[in-house]
Amino acid sequence: MNNCYYINLAQSVERNRYMLNHLSLNNIEINRVLGINGKLLKTDPTYRHLVSELLNIDEKYLTEEWLMCRSNFKTLSMNIDYILPRFGLYLSTIRALEQAKNDGHKSCVIMEDDVVIKSPIIIPEVENADIIYLGATFQGARYNEGGLIKVDSQKIKLYGTFAYYVHDIKAMLRVLYAPFQEGRAFDKNKDWRSGHIKLRCQNIDNFFKNYYQKFGNCYFINPTPCVHPDDNISTINQISFDYGKNGLRFLY
Repeated sequence: MNNCYYINLAQSVERNRYMLNHLSLNNIEINRVLGINGKLLKTDPTYRHLVSELLNIDEKYLTEEWLMCRSNFKTLSMNIDYILPRFGLYLSTIRALEQAKNDGHKSCVIMEDDVVIKSPIIIPEVENADIIYLGATFQGARYNEGGLIKVDSQKIKLYGTFAYYVHDIKAMLRVLYAPFQEGRAFDKNKDWRSGHIKLRCQNIDNFFKNYYQKFGNCYFINPTPCVHPDDNISTINQISFDYGKNGLRFLY
């Protein structure tokens, strides 16, 4: 597999070392994407300018003022230090997709740097797929069937972006750039895929859940070939999270 990209912050040296070894053991070509450090957008104007240039996003959309407006960034928190790391991962996802596109790929696999690959990754051919989850945290109903399952947002929600396949990179980039424009933002609009309708930015897994799982075509492989270590403290969430207590599970 040569179209797999993993997101890794510059300072996360141990996680990068882990991914280099883990991907090599699974015969996956190594494509590292330097993650966007959301916290630095607040404290370092030079870094904010560099990110603006890198992603071709106007600097006014990378400011604390813009993020603290709920019409722009959807969250229950009013703590900018909570929001910034999550915004950083959203921007890192854009960077990963841009890197894959520039490498000549039409589709790709995106991973985070703490993913655990349990079995060989085989991407099924699904023409209308927006996202195929290779791993997730699941909330909601359980089903008996295995193989490839289409997400029914009325029955189940998938969280986490530690391993997934993007069928059409350019199409997803249009949607991910949609929050960075003027005007009213929509949580629901029939033209949400166009890129011309402003959508609300949010945690990347919630963005996928609230747009792609509700209005698009999402699938997951059961059993999932990738999982997330449930005792892991991520670079975004610095507090240990009890998945079971919160009704989430890694296995479908």
